[in-house]
Amino acid sequence: MDNEVPDVISAKIKKLRENLPQFSQTYDFPGAHRTSNMVDRLMQRMALHLFSTKYFHGTIKSASLSIRAWALIQNFAPLNPWTVKQKGYVSSFESVNEFKYHENWLHNLLISGSLGGLRAGPQNPL
Repeated sequence: MDNEVPDVISAKIKKLRENLPQFSQTYDFPGAHRTSNMVDRLMQRMALHLFSTKYFHGTIKSASLSIRAWALIQNFAPLNPWTVKQKGYVSSFESVNEFKYHENWLHNLLISGSLGGLRAGPQNPL
């Protein structure tokens, strides 16, 4: 039986072993937050959005508006049908806030974005 490992694989294993102290630094802080698959998936979608829009062309304002629009769609667009059926929530906004303004997701986005859904406390007396 041949136990030889191809050079391509052995080089990757060697590099991993050399970097092991850097990878294990996070375990020195047991209470620290870790990244999760959910965050990674969201960031991959953002990276895909940025790639498809050729990153940031134009002004800082247009770049900010592009990312804001993308984030709003991510928060208010309907989730996949399986998630809706299992969890009962239609969008991420509804899942986090546990309520919705309207049955239509676009109406929820418009109400939220226009501050029509702003819940302000009582004003301070003068």
